[in-house]
Amino acid sequence: MDIEKIPQQYPFLKSYWKFYKEYDESVTEGDEFYTFYDNKVQYHNVNKETYRDIFAKLLKNLKYTNEKFERTKDIVNCRYLYQWIYHTTKQLDNLEMIISILFQKFNEQDNPMGRIKKCPYYTYRTYNEDSENIIKLHICEDNIFNIRDILKDTKKENRCLGRKIIYECVNIYKKINAINLMINVHQMLKPKHQHRQKMKIKIDL
Repeated sequence: MDIEKIPQQYPFLKSYWKFYKEYDESVTEGDEFYTFYDNKVQYHNVNKETYRDIFAKLLKNLKYTNEKFERTKDIVNCRYLYQWIYHTTKQLDNLEMIISILFQKFNEQDNPMGRIKKCPYYTYRTYNEDSENIIKLHICEDNIFNIRDILKDTKKENRCLGRKIIYECVNIYKKINAINLMINVHQMLKPKHQHRQKMKIKIDL
């Protein structure tokens, strides 16, 4: 999915596009998010300056999303954040660990007693080549009432766009369902008594 083409392809997804543009706004130099990143984040073999602007945006968006999630209890707020992270970092490698640590440390500082519910770390990269398909399914689910209204629109062009995204999501669902069914069947057909050598892991602290 080309995120920049959403306004042209799906003009009825205005709220989704509005969220994305807000998330993508730059952070003012010297803001608390740059300060947190500069002073609190340490990792090896990576130039901190390389990801400084991206991670300042991420921290800004995490705080903003957590505040909305606390008020509304609506998981869609967290989903939009996860989708912004995916689209912003999908051309970059090996950032999942750093991002997960940022989530943990920033949420701990922002909520030291753990009394406020925060968006936990989550990544669409778990789904590998199906990541963008899962995102599209979530967009359909989170905007189902907008899509329903567009299907009732008197303008033929708008109804066609609504049908288009519904058909796309149904096809994605069928494809993923078929893949999961094949995996389950494969697991069922595996010999029940398989002896595997245990993996030994050593962590030096």
